[in-house]
Amino acid sequence: MPCRFVAVTCHYDVTEWLEPDWVLDMATGSVTRRSLRRPAVHLCILRCKRRAWTLFKRHHYLSADIPHGCRLYLALWNDEPVAICVTVPMYGRRNHWRISRIVTLPDYQGIGIGSALFDGVAEMYAATGIRVGATASHPSILAHCEKSPLWRTISIRKTGTQKNKRGHYHGAIGRATVSFEYQGRE
Repeated sequence: MPCRFVAVTCHYDVTEWLEPDWVLDMATGSVTRRSLRRPAVHLCILRCKRRAWTLFKRHHYLSADIPHGCRLYLALWNDEPVAICVTVPMYGRRNHWRISRIVTLPDYQGIGIGSALFDGVAEMYAATGIRVGATASHPSILAHCEKSPLWRTISIRKTGTQKNKRGHYHGAIGRATVSFEYQGRE
């Protein structure tokens, strides 16, 4: 049985992204058959200051806080900030960082910007000889890493993690997580 999807929105700007077969415009009462191709998304990824987080923090699904000593990378699309990635050094592991936060603004979600930024930042680190990991519980991150040849599953924790002996990493107590490591392009 073929998959069918019906979207209802008051936003005309999503039409090109959804690539619908048919569009019913209730404002005009017109029905049109469409044959659109999704436009390419070309991102500019650049390192940014901590204050850039203020635009994104209310959209993170767990916490508005970011760790001290972190590095932030901003994704620009058509010169507009659309997503941010936060990385932190891994305690006790030399030349090893992890992606701590990734946030795509709501108007830009679902078109691959977060995944492209996630991979792009990891690739930037790998190019300098630094290993990159990520521990996540968000379904989009899990799906991306599990299907991508660029990421390898390291561990699965069904009950999350706890503080380490020094109390630095609070972990995800009671929340299932999966850890990945970036493998890079061959």
